[in-house]
Amino acid sequence: MNLIGLIPYTFTVTATSSSPVALAALVFLTVLVYGFSKHGLHFFKLFVPSGVPIYILPLVTFIEILSFLVATGLP
Repeated sequence: MNLIGLIPYTFTVTATSSSPVALAALVFLTVLVYGFSKHGLHFFKLFVPSGVPIYILPLVTFIEILSFLVATGLP
């Protein structure tokens, strides 16, 4: 799709933000649906690693949620 932008007087599909946002949302929702269908509510254990001391648990949980959002494509 981006190669079409090399042709004069044309534009790329990803030039507007709607296509990348739609693809990122599709990936995010697919990961969530698959995670819940495979693991149920145990999917949330992904964000709370075992063996973490209780005083640092909120920070680690925040970092895990942030990394999940970044890895699936949503900022």
